[in-house]
Amino acid sequence: ELPLFSDSPVARYDHIVLRSVFSDGWAIRKIRPQNASYVRDQFLRDTHAAMGQPISHGRFVHLYVDGLYWGVYNAVERLDASFAAHNLGGEPEEWDVIASNNLFEPAPYARNGDLEAWNALMALADSGLSSDVQYEEIQEYLDMDNFIDYLLVQLWAGNTDWPHQNWVAARRREPGAGFLFFVWDAEETFRSENRT
Repeated sequence: ELPLFSDSPVARYDHIVLRSVFSDGWAIRKIRPQNASYVRDQFLRDTHAAMGQPISHGRFVHLYVDGLYWGVYNAVERLDASFAAHNLGGEPEEWDVIASNNLFEPAPYARNGDLEAWNALMALADSGLSSDVQYEEIQEYLDMDNFIDYLLVQLWAGNTDWPHQNWVAARRREPGAGFLFFVWDAEETFRSENRT
């Protein structure tokens, strides 16, 4: 319980992720250390925030474990139901948090809550959006302004490690609440002007 992020009013965190920025860091010598910047992932989250969207806040820290220096890490709020409740309201049990696949889970999976609203959203998307009625229906499950900004920031940055993975969406279980999408794990960006 402390104000960890200066750009956030939240002062209580249940989960903080210490991100090593993997392929954007100098430690991974086999993966372009000459292009390491350490800032791509956080920069995309901050850009999404500048567009007026909620984000998982982060800041860079020097990590020591038992007095041994481990280097620079990006301390970031974990995108889960506790994050959603602390930042967007309600209680953690009111939130569905859906994430893309990783090595241990099929895609997509419910990190918190269930897939009921997500499956309804996917069914509406699969049925097409050719009419005004269909477009209105899908907005019962999708925050369209957030989704547009999310797509813009990902496409603008040329994120090659997305959309097949590295996405998280959250929705408070109440009528008319749309899923919000959050930038996550976006260090594979701004690599080349030819990548889309």
